Amino acid sequence: MLDPLTPAIYRLKYDKQNGYYLDYYKPSFDVRGKNYGEIDHHIDIFWRKYNSTSNSMGVMLTGSPGSGKTRVAELLGNLGINANMCVVLVADVQVNIQLIPFIDSFHNMVVIFDEFSKNFPMGIQGKMLTMFSSIGNNKKLFVITENSRLSVSPFIRTRPGRVRYAVDYDRIKEDVLLDYCQDYRVEPSFVSDIIEIYNKASKFTFDHLQAIVSEHLFTPEMTMDELMEILNLDDLVCETVWSVTRIHNVEDDTEWRDSGDENTYTAHAMDSAYFRCSLYITKIDKTPANKDSEVPESESRPESRRLVVAKADIKNIDEDKTYIYHKDGFDVYLTKNR
Repeated sequence: MLDPLTPAIYRLKYDKQNGYYLDYYKPSFDVRGKNYGEIDHHIDIFWRKYNSTSNSMGVMLTGSPGSGKTRVAELLGNLGINANMCVVLVADVQVNIQLIPFIDSFHNMVVIFDEFSKNFPMGIQGKMLTMFSSIGNNKKLFVITENSRLSVSPFIRTRPGRVRYAVDYDRIKEDVLLDYCQDYRVEPSFVSDIIEIYNKASKFTFDHLQAIVSEHLFTPEMTMDELMEILNLDDLVCETVWSVTRIHNVEDDTEWRDSGDENTYTAHAMDSAYFRCSLYITKIDKTPANKDSEVPESESRPESRRLVVAKADIKNIDEDKTYIYHKDGFDVYLTKNR
């Protein structure tokens, strides 16, 4: 076992001649500002659990860039430094199986794997499990940050004995939104506009909230629609998914179906009234098939057509949050997936 390092942050480095080594980075993470929502609560649980066990422990933090996962990782790192531990930051470095004995040679350590799958390809992730199993004085706290859990091997995602906790930060809670807006004195009418977007979005990170609020404070004369047209929030705008639950031809009282490969569509997240999608629809033929019919098969096929539903076609919103659009004689019912 190598001698203990001075409590600070070190970067993991690698070269072909010397293999892995640690390079001093800085004394601690510079984490500023208020912790919103359950961040303090989560960190308290992680830290107390780590200190209550004799085994190494893993924490997986997932979410889009700007969701807050890196903040949590850095706060855990600072806790380690305050507890006389060193922090090793694993980012932008070649990883191979030799990392296991190198990491195991140290003790009193917090290891942060930033953008885990970027440094650990799926094929090697399962082979690294033994790295999480140090015990006694050699135990460590491993912190994984990743954009999506799907980028992490199921051998890691399904092993709470190695990676104890897994928290996703892609969607903040509404009380975080309200608390942040109160701190920045956002007027109630604009808070309502933000909540409207929040309720329709499949994900809503802290980064989204900060961008919207700061832009509003900078240009208070602009409406929410105007802000959303110029802000670089494509991931917010494009990732609300809707399902087509019914297509009704009002003119002849017939039912149609979505004849595409899938019946889910991506929509503008700020409001369902901004929904736009192209549907390939087919008339549902409820007439029993007649094998003796003289009508050629090509002429007996159900009628099909293309239907484009857009923002201006909104007709109604049911109490169950089903959005009804009317276009070219059709009522199209769409329900947001959760």
